[in-house]
Amino acid sequence: MQIKKIIKKIGCKYNRVRDLDYNTAVMIYSSILAGEIADLELGSILMSFRIKSESVEEIRGFYYAMQQHVIQLQAPLNRPMPIIIPSYNGARRQANLTPLLALLLVKLGFPVLLHGIKSDPSRITTNAVLAELGIKEVSGVEEMQLLLNQGQLVFISIDRLCKPIANQLLLRWRMGVRNSAHTLVKLVNPFSEHAALRITSVSHLIYISRITKFLQSIEASAILLIGTEGEVYANPLCCSKMNIIQGTSPISAVLCKYEPALPVTLPKSKSPRDTAIWVKEVINGEHMVPQSLRMQLACCLLASGESKTLEQAQAHLKHVGI
Repeated sequence: MQIKKIIKKIGCKYNRVRDLDYNTAVMIYSSILAGEIADLELGSILMSFRIKSESVEEIRGFYYAMQQHVIQLQAPLNRPMPIIIPSYNGARRQANLTPLLALLLVKLGFPVLLHGIKSDPSRITTNAVLAELGIKEVSGVEEMQLLLNQGQLVFISIDRLCKPIANQLLLRWRMGVRNSAHTLVKLVNPFSEHAALRITSVSHLIYISRITKFLQSIEASAILLIGTEGEVYANPLCCSKMNIIQGTSPISAVLCKYEPALPVTLPKSKSPRDTAIWVKEVINGEHMVPQSLRMQLACCLLASGESKTLEQAQAHLKHVGI
């Protein structure tokens, strides 16, 4: 593999830059994850993609390379489709409600795999809120599978889920900017390709179309939306559009838009403790579930096949007390 030619191809001026084909993308990212590329060349490649952004074919190639390093799990039998929730941003200005989303899905009967980082010096992570809730990271694959089979919530750090990608994420602190791994990690799937529902997000509207095309190309089931400070839960203060993606079906991009009309009760601060206390109170029925999250849950019921229509999904939520 001629690294210099690849760097020249993706690192030219904007009017001459070219995308990599699928096979080359697989090859280059496999080498990156294997630690086979020297720091200087690696930095050049990562910055080139940071500037030009990845094409759908490049994302497909990078994704395939990443998936070879992800631990493998089985979808639980006789249970709804497992749901995969990534959490790699945390809270900066408002409370992190990713744990609430995960626990409400468990209340609906879904096995939930929540993966993310252990800590972030600049934000309050999902892991920190889970710790206040008494939920610890699983220790290994056998424990993960057992808990999922029981329909429970499982949290695993990216260090255990896919160590090479974890190493790529850490380069942010050395380089000062994010890289392709920050997009890819939100697409990780340890189950067989069509056995799980992903909830994933992007930071800007222009990426919705690109990630939608990628998810359709692998015939995935997913809920895709603009993230809340990078997290995948629907913002209770300004509910975003939620795209329901179901493989290559012509109706795969279903738009669900809901504008909250009532005042929203939220944690009194973004601290892990205050957030955890409020999450417990919501689960116990002491506060209403924010309408944006309720709509997100309905979309999950629809995308997973548990409900046939959005109206049926909303009726199911009411039946279980959400």
